[in-house]
Amino acid sequence: MTTPRTASSPADDDSLILLVLACFAGPAVLAYFWKQALAWLLDHQVLLPAASNPLVALPASDGAGPDLPRLLLVGAIALGLLAYLGHRMRGAIQARRQRNLQ
Repeated sequence: MTTPRTASSPADDDSLILLVLACFAGPAVLAYFWKQALAWLLDHQVLLPAASNPLVALPASDGAGPDLPRLLLVGAIALGLLAYLGHRMRGAIQARRQRNLQ
C-alpha cells in the first residue's frame, strides 16, 4: 500500500536546496581553511612537520602529522567524549521514560 504523493512545501524545497549546497560547498570551504588550520597546528606544535617523521601523515599536509603520544591523546579524548555522550543520552532516555510513565 502506497501513500499518495502530495505537493512539497516551500520549506521542504528550501531544506533540500540547502542540503545540496552544503554537499558541494562544504568540501570547498574545508579545503580553503585546511591550509590555515594546518599552519596553526604546526606553529603550536600540535602536529609534527614531515622532517620529524610523524607516525601518520595527514592528507594535503606535505607529510605533517601526529606522533604516537599525540595520537594516543586524541584517542583518549575521543573515548572520553563518547563515554560522556553515552552517559548523557542514557540519562535523557531514562528521564523521558519516567515522564511517559506518569
